[in-house]
Parts: sequence; structure tokens; C-alpha cells
Amino acid sequence: MSVSDCPIKSLEHPFAHAVSELGDKVVVFSPVTNIDDLAKSMKSTDMKLKKRCTRMKCLADLFTIYAVSLCISLDDLTYIRHVAAEAIDDAERRLLVLEDEVQPFKFSDIFESSLNNPLFLRPALDAPQVQTAKQFFDGQMKDALNGDFPEIYHAMTAIAVVSFYEFTQVVPEDDEVSRALKKSAKLVFKGGAAIGHFLFKNKGLSEEHKGDLFKLFMMNGDNDTSIVFDDDLMSEPGMNRIDEHMLHCSQTIFLQDFMSCIKANFVRYQVEEWLENRARNATMFWNFDKEGLKLEASPYKHGNMMITNCGDGYKYRDTSREKSPVYFTFNKLEFSKDADYTCFVLGRAKYSYQIMDEDSGKRAAVSAELLDVSLSFSTSTKHFQNTYTRAFQNALCVCR
Repeated sequence: MSVSDCPIKSLEHPFAHAVSELGDKVVVFSPVTNIDDLAKSMKSTDMKLKKRCTRMKCLADLFTIYAVSLCISLDDLTYIRHVAAEAIDDAERRLLVLEDEVQPFKFSDIFESSLNNPLFLRPALDAPQVQTAKQFFDGQMKDALNGDFPEIYHAMTAIAVVSFYEFTQVVPEDDEVSRALKKSAKLVFKGGAAIGHFLFKNKGLSEEHKGDLFKLFMMNGDNDTSIVFDDDLMSEPGMNRIDEHMLHCSQTIFLQDFMSCIKANFVRYQVEEWLENRARNATMFWNFDKEGLKLEASPYKHGNMMITNCGDGYKYRDTSREKSPVYFTFNKLEFSKDADYTCFVLGRAKYSYQIMDEDSGKRAAVSAELLDVSLSFSTSTKHFQNTYTRAFQNALCVCR
């Protein structure tokens, strides 16, 4: 991504400055970690299995062809090809069964109040992950908002980088834990879109391979990011005085405060106004005509709130400003499968839509995901050691 890619001109200079100052504190997964992470996702759930299997085949081929330009060692390439082959074989066996299964929801479920709650109930730790009608229509809205060009991704990337820089620069002198967390933190761009936008940037890809990356990874890609901390975090001053529970609480507050900084920058750089124009145009061309439903969509403005789910219940914090289709959520999520346990906090920025059935007049709230930031706790099962590469290889790359 370059500065010229960002569609919001007021962000160009702050973004370039933030990238220059942050250096290797803004990263993407290395080729090995990308393969490990994708293989883990393929193993853990049947959702999106066909798409992930296709991506794995593409990545294994591209990492082999461009191993030299990506600086992949022979040992790493051997490992990548082995993990990819195992994941693909397992996925193809499961797909033979899954393709015969019935869709797990009806499209009309979106109008059932018990199923259309915008606050997802915390799933049971051993509950299977299946797609719901709301998740399906959320995806439809995200695809409509993004269109065929990665402008949303570029804008959200710029907002995330600028916010991360500003947030980590403000360090209270009397709070050693906050100072240690901000010193140690890295912002990781991950997932399919990050692979296309960062990992293969300027690697001399053929036109055919560029097309594959755009179609399979970048088009309508989610802007998935994570906060990670250096391995020596606990050796920083003051960290020896807190236990694991206090660490998790401090990291949760860290992410909440970072999301508040992102929220402020949505207003500061007039992101909402820009999104509103995009959303209005997107819904002009979206319609849905299946199972007797004729649906239309429109942006939906509501009281701007930060919706949280951390602990025993939901908390609503009204920001007391003008109604907006942009809203933020914050959740603590736990998943368990076999011996694996995952616990993390997740902040999201979303764009709200309302869909309506022309015949019945029924309405339902759905949303398009704009940006999410996760932070995994140390109690989560670790299958592999993550390794990273700089998202922006040098400060000049953002000015090309």
C-alpha cells in the first residue's frame, strides 16, 4: 500500500509520518506463519473451508515460485509445502461430505428477533461454528460496500496505522504497565487481504499471479489486525509486580483505549462522511431475490454506541453525539475444540445497514465490517511461534 492508495487525502501525511516512525512495529505474518495460521483455521472449523483450501493451494504455489524474492530458506520452503499438503488433503476429504450437507439456516431467519440480535451471545466453549443468516447478510453488505476496489481496506489501514502511532506515543509517567505495553506492542496486519497488499508487494509477480492474488485474497478482503507484544514484555520495569489476571485486564484496557483512538480518528479525518457516500452508491446496486424474499438495503443511522461484552453482561456507552451508521463493538471471546483453547478480546468498527423485504415490509439490522483488532491472551493454546516481516519495508515505499 502507498500513500497515494489512500482515498482520504487528509490522511496521507499523517500516515506517511506514522509509517516512518513506527518501522518494524507494523508487521505482517511471515510466509511460514501465514501457512501455519491458515492451516490452523482450516483444521478448527468447516466454515469457509473451500475458500481457505483454494487459498492454501495458491499460497503453496506462490511461495515456491517466489521463494527467492521472498527470502524463504530451503528449510522453510520444505516446511511450508509439507504443512500445506497435509492441510489440503484433510480439507478435500472433509469437503466431500460437507458439499452434500444442507445450508445451516434459512434466509428468512434474518427477521427472527431472537436470531437478529446485533449482540452475539457468547458461544459455548465447545459449540460448533456454523454460519447464521445474519453473518451471511453481514458478508453481503461488506462485499457491496467494498466493491471491486480495495479503497475501504486502504482507508482502514491508514486509520489503524495513524491511530496506533498516536496511541503508543502518549505514555503516562506514573503507569509502568501502560508504558511497558506501549513500548512492546506491535500492530499486525494478517489474513488474506494483508497477504496480497503487503507480503507480495513489489516482488515481481506475473500478471497472472497478480490476478490470482487480487481475486482470492485482496478483493473484498477483511481488514484483520492484531496487537502482539514482544517476548520480553514481562522483563520491562513494573511488570514483575502483576500476575496473569492483572496482565489480561491491563491488555483489555489497552485494546479498549486503542479502539477509542480509532473512533476519534474516524471523526477527525471525516471517515464517516466518505463512507456514507460509498455506502449510498453501494446499496443502489444491491438486491436479493431468493426463497420468496425481495430485499433492499439502505444505510441505517442509530445512536452511536460502543457495545461491549466482557464479563457477565453487555454494557452500552452512549457517546452522546450525532447519530451515525458507524458503530464499534468490543467483545471477549472464548473457543475450545479438543485440547485447544483460545481466549481473546476483539474490537471492531462496523457500518450499519437496514435490509427490508419489499412484500412483507419486515426489516432487520445488519452490518459491514470495516476493521477489527484482536488481542490474544497468554492462556490460549499456542501451536507455533509466530514470526513477522515489516509491512512497509522502508519509509520510502509509502510515497511511491
